[in-house]
Amino acid sequence: EPFRFFSSAFLHGNWLHFGSNLVSFFVLAPAIEIIFGRFQLSFLLLFSIFIGNLFSLYYAPFSLSVGISGGICGLFGAFITYNFFVQKKLPPTLFKRFLLVSSMMIGLTVYMGMSVPQINNWAHLGGFLGGMFGAFILLLWNRRWASKSSSLFFGILCSIVFGWMAWGWSDLLSKPYPKAFV
Repeated sequence: EPFRFFSSAFLHGNWLHFGSNLVSFFVLAPAIEIIFGRFQLSFLLLFSIFIGNLFSLYYAPFSLSVGISGGICGLFGAFITYNFFVQKKLPPTLFKRFLLVSSMMIGLTVYMGMSVPQINNWAHLGGFLGGMFGAFILLLWNRRWASKSSSLFFGILCSIVFGWMAWGWSDLLSKPYPKAFV
């Protein structure tokens, strides 16, 4: 059921989970919307959710996963990719606010992911990498950079990561499911 790759992002475990994701989104979304635009923000969020759920399916196939935090981590990845390749910053006040709040949110995400066993770190990592890759696609599409060495490096890196995932995916599909899931 392919719709589960996206629908799980709009379910949350409790009100604290929902609230923390909502605050993170309202901190990140304005900066990403300024950089990429409204429709590209939607693309980055959905693409990050999808890649995060693929990572979750591969690395933790029998765990339950809810929440949009993989997509939010993807927005962090998109922001980092933009600043690395384009070298343009947001207005100074917005950029400082974003860095302060995002570093606190990344620290909290890593801390909670290591201390609470129910948190799906694979969805966070996959969403982060998906956001980086999605931003790379959008930057190429909009031709906002001219460095061939940077695009070659990132293209090779993405090919290695997604090739590794595809190889692992074929390995996962070749394994039988436990009887409880058949």
